[in-house]
Amino acid sequence: MNILIADDHTFIRSGLQDNLQKILPQAVIFNADSAAQSLQLAAQNIDFRLAIVDLFMPDMDGFIFLRKLCNSHPELPVIVISATEDPAHVRKVLDLGAMGFIPKSSSTQQFNNVVHVVLSGGTHIPENFAATLNSDQAHSVNSEADADALQLKRQLTSRQKEILAKLGEGKSNKQIARELLVSENTVKVHVSSILKVLNLDNRTQAGIAAEKLNLL
Repeated sequence: MNILIADDHTFIRSGLQDNLQKILPQAVIFNADSAAQSLQLAAQNIDFRLAIVDLFMPDMDGFIFLRKLCNSHPELPVIVISATEDPAHVRKVLDLGAMGFIPKSSSTQQFNNVVHVVLSGGTHIPENFAATLNSDQAHSVNSEADADALQLKRQLTSRQKEILAKLGEGKSNKQIARELLVSENTVKVHVSSILKVLNLDNRTQAGIAAEKLNLL
């Protein structure tokens, strides 16, 4: 299992690597000290299973970096770590395609939990941020059903919502892959994650969910 760690601070990278190798002894860790180096490594012929990246590195705007990484490698689960505790930053990180967010103030156990959740295909937001994000959006929903839909949508990455909308249109994995310019296997991975996150059993239920979540 290949994992990419990106942070401009050596001691942060070292700490993350030591911890990952305790919980995932089979992991091969690749380190990057800048956004540019991260993108270069991700572009190589390395089958990364996970990327853990700092949001703010000095050589590139963090959100531009994250957009480039997620758009270029939509099949790669990305966890963002950051010292920021601004809910607006967390919201933007998730909208850009990250699967998890970890404040640098988190405990080792919290970090481990997020890694396991994301590797299993889930999405994770720390509880304190989730509560804030939901309360920030409360004024824009008019019913309990709308609130439930909003909460479910927040659990999906932008790419997953895109694929879920295609499922709602009745398109096959092959059609979706062709339209989104990704591999068919990438679509299969995302579909599996969508079913798991939304607690669904099949593509038919996913299509119905796309309509209920106003993605069509």
